[in-house]
Amino acid sequence: MSEVNPHYGYIQFEGIKGESGDSGHTGWTGFDNFCVQTLNPASTDDISGLSAATPTIDLIQIAFELEKAYVTMRKFLLQGKHIPTVTIEVMKRGEGKDTPWQKIVLTNVLFVYLNVSISAGFRYCQLGMDFEQYDETYTGQKPDGTADAAIKHGYNRYTNVVS
Repeated sequence: MSEVNPHYGYIQFEGIKGESGDSGHTGWTGFDNFCVQTLNPASTDDISGLSAATPTIDLIQIAFELEKAYVTMRKFLLQGKHIPTVTIEVMKRGEGKDTPWQKIVLTNVLFVYLNVSISAGFRYCQLGMDFEQYDETYTGQKPDGTADAAIKHGYNRYTNVVS
């Protein structure tokens, strides 16, 4: 049995090599915190009632321990360079090993902010990413620990098309 995963998940930036020590995620960056907010602004005026508007998926935010990938991330941010593909795998324990249960693939990604916090025993980086296409796969877990059927969806922010 492998050791318990010290990270919540792993993220791979095409063209940026991370320092993950996980054998299944070599060259990725381990992260401890991840946030994505999906909104559908609604109209609640007296005439139309509750109606849906154009949905948005806000910036994807990732927090991770400071590592070498951060230097290249900052360079890309300063240059306004787009990353063709970013892959996020959120892990959970199943079948005696760490298993990705949520996978998000972003395309045409742009770093929009990068915060670094350093203090005694604490070195952390927070990254905000904007993107064109968002594709997500969620794989549930049965009571016996095996994988359940996967659920998938996607959203293109440029065309406002849900898949």
